[in-house]
Amino acid sequence: MKLNLNRNKRYAIPIMTHPGIELIEKTVKTAVTDGQTHADAIIALSENTPSDAATVIMDLTVEAEAFGAKLHFSENDVPSVAERLLHDRNEVENLRIPDTDTARIPEYLKANRLAAERINDRPVFAGCIGPYSLAGRLYD
Repeated sequence: MKLNLNRNKRYAIPIMTHPGIELIEKTVKTAVTDGQTHADAIIALSENTPSDAATVIMDLTVEAEAFGAKLHFSENDVPSVAERLLHDRNEVENLRIPDTDTARIPEYLKANRLAAERINDRPVFAGCIGPYSLAGRLYD
């Protein structure tokens, strides 16, 4: 699909992913831990909601978990960091950068791939946490 940016049309991209989880009658916990469920939710949402792009679930704990943070999961709420990972500058300086096959990262990559393969009539946008948000989750 080619977008003509010279037109006066305004594009609507609702940043809503959790209604898709409800559409497929799954839990938030399942969607944020299983790439297939995540993709199914985004695909169902794109099939039932007019928009100019699809967005995948933006989970602000995926990267923190990959760095080693312990998380709290509940069935129908977004995950949260359960306890501080870093306590001082030395721990920050010795923090190892995780690989993309760590923790839930592969499930998010799978969800993105599956959604992009199935949603052909609009762009599919993914996101990742920014450095300040990640620091806040790791350092509290």
